[in-house]
Amino acid sequence: YVMPLLYGSLAAILALITFLWVRPLWRDMRQLEQGAQTLGSGALEARVDVASRSALRPLADTFNAMADRIQSLVTRQRELNN
Repeated sequence: YVMPLLYGSLAAILALITFLWVRPLWRDMRQLEQGAQTLGSGALEARVDVASRSALRPLADTFNAMADRIQSLVTRQRELNN
């Protein structure tokens, strides 16, 4: 009876560690997805804010820089057309 209890406890601990590691990544990925959908729908002011220590921070910074460039280009195009 001891070995199944030990294996079950080990599996639960590993599942908890995996959950605690993946949850922040999942949250940041969802923010990136929502930002991309918002930007794609035409809301050019869409930006993504993730924690500074997030593994996805470089991707979020790149997304925000891309959104800035797109917004600037669209603004310039509108000014030229007027």
